[in-house]
Amino acid sequence: MSTDHKLADVIADLLADSPVAEAQTVIKDLKTIVGRNINAELETALRAYNVANNVVIDCDGTDVVLSEWNADENDTFVDFARGVSVQVDHLSQKPVRVEQLETSQECVALHSQIEDYLEEKFPSQYALLVAPDAEHIVIIGEKQSPANFWNARWTSKYEIQGQFISGTVDIDVHYYEDGNVRLKTKQEVSGDIESTIAAAISKIEDKLQLSLQKTIVDINTTQFKNLRRPLPVTRSKVQWGKAIGNYRLGKDVSN
Repeated sequence: MSTDHKLADVIADLLADSPVAEAQTVIKDLKTIVGRNINAELETALRAYNVANNVVIDCDGTDVVLSEWNADENDTFVDFARGVSVQVDHLSQKPVRVEQLETSQECVALHSQIEDYLEEKFPSQYALLVAPDAEHIVIIGEKQSPANFWNARWTSKYEIQGQFISGTVDIDVHYYEDGNVRLKTKQEVSGDIESTIAAAISKIEDKLQLSLQKTIVDINTTQFKNLRRPLPVTRSKVQWGKAIGNYRLGKDVSN
């Protein structure tokens, strides 16, 4: 394998694990580290990254969600509920060309129904895609606070089959002030559509949120509490660098 191919693979791997809100920072750092023009390698990796992570593109105030379900053969992305087609610069994650299309009444009706639910449950920032076939739905909820060193993203993907809905919910929360703490979970979900699609989604996501809250409370009250007891309390900071050899763990590692 050539050096360029190896570099492209490394770039793709590093990007794949990056939170969406931090992708541009990672790109900037990669350019600095490599020290040469790597736009070709980045373009290939970012196209796959943007679609897989359902990156949201701001098209003059209209949010368009990228996905495999609304991409056409010319690598443009269509939102028939909004009547927008956008060609994307994957490197900058910005629109290159935006065109107006006729809307699909089926998509518009479903989009409006789900948007009422999102207004209630995702008040900070959300984006919604009803795919052209009106059988696939992508919901993005985001909160970003780079000044406070954290960001969070909720991604729901659903497929509708008759009176049954199934999909995945992917949650990614990253806190990185004086450390690196990340909560990342992906859950498969499903349910019956008893009344409306929006009601079915609400029922699924409420149940998942309650389950996650119970898990987090359990971690805080039992797992972390039990972890504190066996750890020694020295009330002194660890001296990193050469001084690490003075600690038992450092001696073991150095040997």
